[in-house]
Amino acid sequence: MKRVCAIQSILFITENNDDLILLQLALHKTPFIVNLKHSFTSERILSLLNRQAPDLLFIDINHPGYSSIYGISVIRKSKNFNNLPVIVYTTSEKQEHINECYSNGANFYFIKPYTIRNFVEELTMLLTIDWKSSLYIPPRSEFVIGK
Repeated sequence: MKRVCAIQSILFITENNDDLILLQLALHKTPFIVNLKHSFTSERILSLLNRQAPDLLFIDINHPGYSSIYGISVIRKSKNFNNLPVIVYTTSEKQEHINECYSNGANFYFIKPYTIRNFVEELTMLLTIDWKSSLYIPPRSEFVIGK
């Protein structure tokens, strides 16, 4: 039986339709009821967040045409969204990307898993965090997941 969790809606910003389908499948396999919204563009990120009002943001770091890392810094400087959990979703294991995302305020750096089972496990872990009481910032040693 599905149950409600603190995260009721996720906005996923990616240009990759396959990633969107995989996230939908993984969410369906978690024990939670979560509404997934998506956007293929991250330009004007604050107005997008105002329209969508998600509880958690997944953002693809490899998004063309707009720096997702810059987008994270814009979110963290915003009064309305500075407490929004931001999960970077990527195939990149470059230390430079990891460091930039951590220093700009992302909550986790989620390296795309190789199996749907691992995806569901990691996603379930993210959904069980109590994001509503305070913005969870993991220690640097726990920042990267799915690796």
